[in-house]
Amino acid sequence: MVKIRHYVQIFLLVLCIGCAPVRTTTPTMPTLSAAPTETTAPTLTLVPPTPTSVLPTSTSPLPVDNAVGLIAYCSDQDGDFEIWVINADGSNQHKLTDNKAMDISPAWSPDGSQIAFITNRDGNDEVYVMNADGSNVRRLTKTSNASESFPAWSPDGMQISFDSDRDSNWDIYVMANDGFDSHRLTDSPGDDWISSWSPDGSQIVFESKRDGNYEIYVMDSDGSDQRRLTVNQSHDGFPTWSPNGKNIAFMSQLDGNYEISTMNANGTDHRRVTDNPVEDSDPAWSPDGEWLAFVSQRDGNAEIYIMQANGNSTLQLTDNGAQNWSPTWQPSGEAIARSSTWIRTFEGDNYGAFFDVILAQDGNILTVGATNHLHMPPYSGDALFMKLSLEGDVLWEQTWGGDGYEQADSVVLAEDGGYYIFGETDSYGAGDRDFFLLKITHDGTDEWFKTYGGEGREWPYGMLLLSNGELLIYGFTESISGGRNEYAIRVAQDGAIIWEYTEESPGEELVLDALETPEGSLVLAVIFDEDGGLVKLADNGSLQWVYRYELPGWQYASQIAQTEAGGFLLSGFLMSSSPQQADTWLARCSSTGELDWETAFGDPAFDDYATSMIRLRDGTYLIGAIANGVLLSRVDEDGNVLWRQSLLEPQTVYGSMALVELEDGDYLVAGLIQLIGGHSYDAILLRTNAEGQIEE
Repeated sequence: MVKIRHYVQIFLLVLCIGCAPVRTTTPTMPTLSAAPTETTAPTLTLVPPTPTSVLPTSTSPLPVDNAVGLIAYCSDQDGDFEIWVINADGSNQHKLTDNKAMDISPAWSPDGSQIAFITNRDGNDEVYVMNADGSNVRRLTKTSNASESFPAWSPDGMQISFDSDRDSNWDIYVMANDGFDSHRLTDSPGDDWISSWSPDGSQIVFESKRDGNYEIYVMDSDGSDQRRLTVNQSHDGFPTWSPNGKNIAFMSQLDGNYEISTMNANGTDHRRVTDNPVEDSDPAWSPDGEWLAFVSQRDGNAEIYIMQANGNSTLQLTDNGAQNWSPTWQPSGEAIARSSTWIRTFEGDNYGAFFDVILAQDGNILTVGATNHLHMPPYSGDALFMKLSLEGDVLWEQTWGGDGYEQADSVVLAEDGGYYIFGETDSYGAGDRDFFLLKITHDGTDEWFKTYGGEGREWPYGMLLLSNGELLIYGFTESISGGRNEYAIRVAQDGAIIWEYTEESPGEELVLDALETPEGSLVLAVIFDEDGGLVKLADNGSLQWVYRYELPGWQYASQIAQTEAGGFLLSGFLMSSSPQQADTWLARCSSTGELDWETAFGDPAFDDYATSMIRLRDGTYLIGAIANGVLLSRVDEDGNVLWRQSLLEPQTVYGSMALVELEDGDYLVAGLIQLIGGHSYDAILLRTNAEGQIEE
């Protein structure tokens, strides 16, 4: 029978499982080496604007929810350019590539199963291809002394056209979809680039500077019969063929600034579609030809928009303050199904554990913890903060700390969209180890931090966001006599102390969790030596009552939640002596603290210790535990176990340290993986379905 032993170490010291702060900054738009230098900001002699047509009108604009499908684009929203996808209604944005290189210019295969793109991950800009979910990345071109740009698939998926400067200036090339049989299609003294195939595969439209300024040209797909479609003194570029083959969308500077225009496939009937004082560029057709995705600077930076092909019904898809370019619509017109459940593990020297997780204001995930992978003297490591999408893609991560040890135990949202992060530090403060409270912005930039505590040692366990925006931080403080005393501090939004609560004790009294009642009182879940209990404080910190539940065995009350009737549900663990066994302990108390009932449940083959609990929208409760496997239990407030799920390897100890219920009923579970007998840890984050399962 496999047992988890040394429960005090596992249950208490696992929370201390912190080096100069590491910060990311928002970079400026990089120079894309795959683009000819002179095209980024062409110097042209403009003729006074003479529009060839007026903006079209429509008597029947389509609602934007008629736009369907998946749009790929490149963005530097997490610090460097990666390939992202987003649904055409603006939902389900997630990242497909994740590396320190620059990934740009995505292009869908005709069946929507693959994406070609440009990356410099191997030193210079090359064409790569990957599956539509970001997997199976492979390199197609290998030109060590040149660069490639802007891939485009042939309609049958057998060939890919692209631009290359391998022969001294930019020309259009084509290759088989496996990277072989590469050959040049254009050979002019000016740059030729940015190609798009006609739907029947017989022609390729492209941009060229061969006649002095950038214009739209077309040629047969074998490179023959190259001819000019636009004739003016402005920049016309980024052509893309409509799905029905009748029209070409492009960007044009004809009217003084870049706008989206369309024309017939033979170059006639130039029609301006957008009319803004800022740049609109990079058009891309929807599979049904009804919509255009494009890039606009109308809100100050390059964001992705969609509109009807006639300019009606505009919808902004991205709003991240970063640079977003090269939208391209998945040809199938349908978003690829992606399992909503997932497991993300973070292993190695830079990751130790996640202790809390919340939903950010933008709907993404923020989780906090520690980098302390090795848990043995001399202890060192930093506090760890990581933002992820709901699909589990890392958007950014930060560390914070000094020369000693820091650990983030709890995080809550601030009113300004930033975050308060609470934890422990021995790099800063007055004593051996102190509380710290750190305020960061929405993008992870630190604004200020404060420390709390005396000359002894303070141990943090959690933070509660109060109804008026103030905070309660809590844990315990070690007295000079060696006792461990309850410790709670109410602080203002700027970190200033409003009041402190502590009780001198010769033994061990630890505040492990807290909640605020509807009337504003504070109820603390407390361990009194080997007993669980409750302490109620008024909103000014004055003591109202104390209950210690002296029951057979050990009861550790680590979590508290409110019941429908205004009472309290406690969870933790019960340690029996004969046989020695740790099980999940559950107790319900009245609103005045009297114990209504208590019970315990578990697997006789394993120990488990409840370490997290949330009240769900339906009035039931989800409990996470330190156990063999990722253990989740759902109970009602009468103590009935509705289900228990154990995920991953049962021979490995996992800690489910924090839980979140999502709008669709799924759950987020943040925690740790215990390695080497409790002397090493990795971090883990999961999204399960409403039954606590990971779907295949």
